[in-house]
Amino acid sequence: MVELKTRAAPGVRVVVAISVVLVLYSYLVALWLNRHGYSPAILVAIRDWLNKPSGISDDFGVLGVSLLLMVAGFRVAQGIPVRRTLAATLPVLVVAAVVGAVVWFAGGEPYAGLAWPIGVAALAAALVLATHRLPPAGGLAVQLVVFGDLMLLGAQGSAPLHQLGLLAGFTPLFLLGEILWSVRSGRISAYAGGALGGAAFVILFLTEHRYPEWHGFWYPVTALYALLIFMLALPSGQVAGETALVRWLSSRALWLIAAACVLGWPVLGLAYHDLPLPVSLAVAVLVTGAAAEAGYRFVERPLGGVR
Repeated sequence: MVELKTRAAPGVRVVVAISVVLVLYSYLVALWLNRHGYSPAILVAIRDWLNKPSGISDDFGVLGVSLLLMVAGFRVAQGIPVRRTLAATLPVLVVAAVVGAVVWFAGGEPYAGLAWPIGVAALAAALVLATHRLPPAGGLAVQLVVFGDLMLLGAQGSAPLHQLGLLAGFTPLFLLGEILWSVRSGRISAYAGGALGGAAFVILFLTEHRYPEWHGFWYPVTALYALLIFMLALPSGQVAGETALVRWLSSRALWLIAAACVLGWPVLGLAYHDLPLPVSLAVAVLVTGAAAEAGYRFVERPLGGVR
C-alpha cells in the first residue's frame, strides 16, 4: 500500500510543471496571437500536424487544465489539510482579482478565460467534503451520480442551470485524480477504480453530445491523454521531479497562471505596438515569472501554503 502523505510526490510535480507550460503556451502564445491576427508558420504546423490529428484541442490549453484538475482531485483525495489548501489558493485569487481590476481600470486587457476551472474545482471539492465520511468507493460513486445528474439537468435547462451542468461536465477530470489516488493507496481495488474511471468517461462523452459548447473539441480524448500522462509521470518522474526547474514551476503553478492572465496578457498587448513580437513575448514571460515569484515568496510562503 502506498503511504498516505500530503507532500507532493516528484511525479505529481512533473505533471504540474507540464500543465503550467501547456497552459501558458496555449493562452499567452497561441490564443493571444490568434486573437490579434498572427499565424506564425510554426503555430500553424503544430495545429495541423499535432493538435488536429491527435484530437488535442485548443492548442494544449484544455490538456493543461485537465492535468491540473486531475492533480487537484489526486491531492484532495491524498488528504491535504483544508487550511493549507486555502492558504495556497485564496491569496492567488484575491491578488489576481485586485491586480486584474487595477489593470482593467488603467485601460489594460486582463484575460479572464481561465476562471472556469476554479468553478469546476470548487464544485468538485464541495461534494468531496459532503461525502468524505462514506466508504471510498461509495463516496466516489455518489459523486459520479450527482455530477452526472447535474450535467443531464443542465443540458435541458437555461442559465444558470445550464452553466452549472457545463461545469459538472468537467468534474470527471477532478474525479479521475481522486480515483487514481484511491487505487494507488489501496483504498479501492484496481477493478473498482477501472469501473469508476469508465463511468467518469461516460459523463465526459455524454457532455460532449449534449452541450453545443463541447462540439468539435474532442474533450474526452484530451482527458484520456491527460490521464495517460498522469499515470506515466507518477512512477517515472522521480528524477525529473527533483530538478530545480520542475520544483519551481510546480510550486508556483497557480501564481504563474494567474500572473499570465492579469499581467502577462495585457503587457504583451501593450508591448507589441512598440517592440518586435518575439521581444514583447519575452517581456510578457519575464513579467509573468517575476510576478509569480513575488506572489509565492511574499504572500503564499508567509501564509504556509501547500508544498
